[in-house]
Amino acid sequence: MGVKTDYTISDSYQYYRKNGTPPLVSRAKYSRLANSYYTFLMEKMIEGKEVSLPADLGTLEVVGKRPKATKDGKLKYFPIDWKNTNVLWDKKPELRGVKFIRFANEHSDFIKYKIRWRGGATILFKRFYTFVSSRGVNSIRRKVHLGILAGIEYNIYKS
Repeated sequence: MGVKTDYTISDSYQYYRKNGTPPLVSRAKYSRLANSYYTFLMEKMIEGKEVSLPADLGTLEVVGKRPKATKDGKLKYFPIDWKNTNVLWDKKPELRGVKFIRFANEHSDFIKYKIRWRGGATILFKRFYTFVSSRGVNSIRRKVHLGILAGIEYNIYKS
């Protein structure tokens, strides 16, 4: 049997039911409360603020990084746009494996953004933990992208 690595609101509700102090609230009320808290944190991050997590679990923030450039001025380390690369390869099979189309982030002045988690001081073995934001229409990643398109400026860090 493997170790559980993903925890949801449902898992935290089970823990609350087992260890909480009466009177306990219903699952629906608990979910509404947790979702409103997560929405509050997400809105603060989208506004460009660093969010401190409770119980010294660390901080979350949206940060950007300017790409490095080669000696001839070309920008390095942009991810491959596989959808458009495959379309190109279908049209021109001789370019397969030779030519790649990359995401250049021209809409954000070539800055690459990410959601960064920095673990708190009380977390043991921090290097074994990661934060992965969800995808989807209402996800933080989507809302940050819309914020970038709307002109919100986030912190830029140096590598």
